[in-house]
Amino acid sequence: MVVPVHANFLEDLRLHCLEQLRRAGAELPKSDDVSSVLKAIHRLKWRLIEARPRDVYVSRVLRDRLAHREELRRAVNDVIIEIEEGESLTPRLSRSVFRLKYDRLFNTWGIHHLHLAERIPGARLVEGANEVLFVRVHSNVMLFIDVRPHGLETYVDRELLEIVHAEWPESIVAWRPPSTVQGLESDEVGEIAPELRHQMRVVGINTMTQMKDGTVYCNPAVMLGGLPFEVRRRVDARLDLARKSEAWARANSDHLASVLGAQAGRVFDELHLTFVPNVNPRIRETTSGEIITIPTYRAA
Repeated sequence: MVVPVHANFLEDLRLHCLEQLRRAGAELPKSDDVSSVLKAIHRLKWRLIEARPRDVYVSRVLRDRLAHREELRRAVNDVIIEIEEGESLTPRLSRSVFRLKYDRLFNTWGIHHLHLAERIPGARLVEGANEVLFVRVHSNVMLFIDVRPHGLETYVDRELLEIVHAEWPESIVAWRPPSTVQGLESDEVGEIAPELRHQMRVVGINTMTQMKDGTVYCNPAVMLGGLPFEVRRRVDARLDLARKSEAWARANSDHLASVLGAQAGRVFDELHLTFVPNVNPRIRETTSGEIITIPTYRAA
């Protein structure tokens, strides 16, 4: 027997992500279709830094700078303590993080910038400043690159990438193109003027950047328009899971009715289902409140 199913998992996913954006206090997308809402929440998550304890490594360039600036050294040390204790760094992120604007330096070179002002209890963001701390974030470590002026001129200067290459080349080795590209003469790769690099980032043109020692890096893929490819991949994966999960639920409604009926102690002649898109996606039967985990290997 095929048990009738009432469900719209894509709409459930859309509403779930809209609620996540509202709870975060983020700007809502101009269009509220499911794809736009998913892109908005994943752009926000892409920008945020997961709160967890990490070891901190400081570049020689920054160590030299801090040796001569006591006030700056104290501010940077405060951030180090926050990181090592696993505190949230969201208050130190860019002013634009909740406005869903692109951080093109982060999108292309994976470099965040953190504001260094003293944290005020209850304040959502610390005050901005003329100088910011540039970092790269990994699962268990954070790389402190340098403190530089907060502005476009710094963001398009390849010197930040030069420091990462000199100090922690293993952290960006995945960006190196095939060996046939490495070793090109500088005039073959071409030095990109900072102004042109900015313009290319704005429209989402991917580029190669050559270091002073000849090493070439290709930035992580950014789509035309500026959307990081990884964000697009995550959006597509969640859309695909919602669609396939609903298809699986409809094709196996008799099995679902049997399992949910055993849990609820009743017989289901029809199912009213919603999609619960958590880390382990689930299906809720709304008339009973019963929940079942989606066998994702079947839905995938």
